[in-house]
Amino acid sequence: MRKHFWIGTLLAVFLSAVFVISALSNTDRAEGIILLSPSACPTSGCAAGQRLNFSVSFPLSPESYTPNTQVCVYAPTGGWADFSTGWLSDEGLDSNLAYSPGETDGLCTSLAPTNYEWITGAYSTLTAGYTNDSLDFALNIDPSTTVSGDIRVLVFERNDLGNWIGTSDYTSTTISVAPHTNTVYVANSAADCSSNSPCFVNSGDDLDGGLGTGLRDAVNAASAADIIQILGEYNIKSEAVLIDKAVLVTGIEDAAISSESTSCNESLLSITVGAAVENLTLDGTCGTSHRTLIEINSSGAVAIRHNTLMNGNIGIRVRDNSGSPIIAFNDIANNSSYAIYKESASGDLSIYTNNIIDNASSYQVICNGSGNADHNFWGDDETASANALDCSVSNSKQLGAAIKTNVGIPGVNAEQVTVTAVKQYAFDGEIAYSHSGGSNYDLVIVNHGQGSAENVPFYGTLGDSITPCSNYYDIFLAEGESPSKLNLTIKYDQNATCTAEIESSEFCGSGNPADYPLWWHDPAYNVTEYWDTTGQTPDGTGAGSATGQTTTCNTTLNEIQVEIDTNVGNRPNLISDLNFTPFVVGLPNDGGIDLSQFTVTFDGSDNKIRWNTSSESNISGFHVLRSDIENGTYARISPLIESIGDTHIGGIYYYTDGSIQFTRTYYYKLEVVNKQGQSIEFYGPVSVLTSTATPTSTLTRTPTLTRTPYPTRTSTPYYYRSPTSYYRRATATPLGGPTQVRTYGPTPTPSRTSATKPTYSAATASGSSGYPAENEPGATQYPSGDSGYPSEGGYIISTATPSPDEEPGSSQDDNNTDRDSDNQGGSQGNEQPQAGDEIQWPFLALGTISGLVLVACISFILIKTRVK
Repeated sequence: MRKHFWIGTLLAVFLSAVFVISALSNTDRAEGIILLSPSACPTSGCAAGQRLNFSVSFPLSPESYTPNTQVCVYAPTGGWADFSTGWLSDEGLDSNLAYSPGETDGLCTSLAPTNYEWITGAYSTLTAGYTNDSLDFALNIDPSTTVSGDIRVLVFERNDLGNWIGTSDYTSTTISVAPHTNTVYVANSAADCSSNSPCFVNSGDDLDGGLGTGLRDAVNAASAADIIQILGEYNIKSEAVLIDKAVLVTGIEDAAISSESTSCNESLLSITVGAAVENLTLDGTCGTSHRTLIEINSSGAVAIRHNTLMNGNIGIRVRDNSGSPIIAFNDIANNSSYAIYKESASGDLSIYTNNIIDNASSYQVICNGSGNADHNFWGDDETASANALDCSVSNSKQLGAAIKTNVGIPGVNAEQVTVTAVKQYAFDGEIAYSHSGGSNYDLVIVNHGQGSAENVPFYGTLGDSITPCSNYYDIFLAEGESPSKLNLTIKYDQNATCTAEIESSEFCGSGNPADYPLWWHDPAYNVTEYWDTTGQTPDGTGAGSATGQTTTCNTTLNEIQVEIDTNVGNRPNLISDLNFTPFVVGLPNDGGIDLSQFTVTFDGSDNKIRWNTSSESNISGFHVLRSDIENGTYARISPLIESIGDTHIGGIYYYTDGSIQFTRTYYYKLEVVNKQGQSIEFYGPVSVLTSTATPTSTLTRTPTLTRTPYPTRTSTPYYYRSPTSYYRRATATPLGGPTQVRTYGPTPTPSRTSATKPTYSAATASGSSGYPAENEPGATQYPSGDSGYPSEGGYIISTATPSPDEEPGSSQDDNNTDRDSDNQGGSQGNEQPQAGDEIQWPFLALGTISGLVLVACISFILIKTRVK
């Protein structure tokens, strides 16, 4: 009997708990209206035009009539609410009982409360015993509204006589409104708006055109030429946000747009009119896949400028239309398909002044026969023609180095400016421009920065032959411009050494404009030999009878200015050169090495020459020289052994001399050649006796170090080569003091499908160790028999070695890492809690308590039944 009693008690407790939880769950929400999403307005009020999602819950006692229930939703009179894109639930808590939209018997309109107008409603035939119901609905605050308002809901039922009577009357909390202005803000949530007003935030929907996002609400509320500013990390849902008005969508500081959804079929933005998108980072990471970033289908002028566009499927997709988009000053990288893809030959496409790097597997840009893609940087050792298909493009007009990326904001450090008769400065006062006659015109200034090999235009050709006292700049005329004069001025006061040296008697103090160290380079026609000053007669093989331009130093302002005109006999000029010309102010660097070891040993059959460097500056390579007499004539016995080091890392080099006789003493020197072809340093001699079992050697730094005085240069032919700048995607270095970063180990493979273009190795190119294949440790290289060098016995081995203050396998700056690794994770955003979620907590608490009671009862029964 006792046993049965406890079992009955246990069942009673269990069934009671189940009943209570079930009853509370069916109640769903307390009676009245709640604002579901956004859960709150910004402190200044909800923006006029903001979308709002509500829920209304009400009690019922249906009678047997058809229909028997009517729900009416009202807003303040005068058009406070806009229901044109709104909706109301077509079912309540019971999905088998449908609601029909509208009103029956004219109830809602005829019984509207004073100062309210009916905006939507629904009616239904509910079954007897149905005690409560709940409906959700969405609407927008009208964009023209300037006053606060609320939403009111009336519920009508038929009584037992079949007459309609009001049974519920609910009014929402007052919703304050921030009136519309020509500049509005968009953020994920009210908290993200801070003090910015009016501010649109995401609501609960995810509908066509991006309806349910604050950005789509802002576009719907906007007039042409309005400015929509994105705040912080902004998330877009699964649908593309439609931009169908001529507005400017821009970011504040480091604003970014990313995907909140893992549904990746839609682009982030879809532009159908002449809008502009600027100063934003768009990240297409979408779960394990990628979303297209921007889709353009507009006959109007669309501009995509000063953005960072990364990790998408296609960066920018241009649909078949007659528009002519402008895509400029962007950093477009690591998109799994094309950077830019134009579907047809309709319209035109203008692509300039972008970093376009590591997109797609082959061509990064497709113009489909209608578009220009000059003045872009395509990546290490990449040419424009190999990256832009069916575009108007010239390799001679491509940028020779990556554009410096902005610090803390999207896009790249480049500007399109208007040149007037008034001198104006750009890039924090570092460069200035004006004209002294004619009409105003537009000019593009590209800042490459300075301090590392990756900043030097056409580094593979020019090396570090200039020690920069300014940033490196590319200057070119905007499309269609034909001015008569440009006064270009560049500052040189980035450090005290630069200022003192440039103002010395060797340069600005000399009184000779040819010595004033404002340098330019002609990569297309060899008018310059490497870098030439703007005031000198050009030294290149293509110079002909050209002379320099008027160049002046202003030591009061720490500036050097060149007057660039249209005279074809003066170089650089506005006709021949201002389409592809880099400039820099700096000090000539003849080049040199720090030699840490130079030895020769005899191994029984050959003489082994080895030398180590800890740094190399503006060096093309080395020759090994030999003589039979210590103070005799030394002749070259090796071809040019290419340099593999730079200013931060040296190299280890070997050369084997097999053309020897036994029982003789040989003397060797090392000749250093800079990138201009000059022999600038000699080291040695070191000697070895070939008959000695244990070879002896001596290391002596040459007392006869010779340098050719600069700027006198050896007359060597110059041939244009494809640019091979050392470029690593890295955190931008602030102006004035950049630091080169050397990363040891293999270069990461570019993130392209079926990649066919290897990233340029910092050591030179493509051995597995990061060094030239022919110079890897253990490899050999023999000089040709008809080169004038010994036809047998000579071979070279060279490997890189860190400078003494570096450790292999480490980096000088852990923060200056490849951006590919920074962006693999993407930005997914966090799910925001919905209003009403908190009512689930009582159920959880009650369930937990019931479970504990159940466990206690079971334990008590077991004790009573088993313990006698």
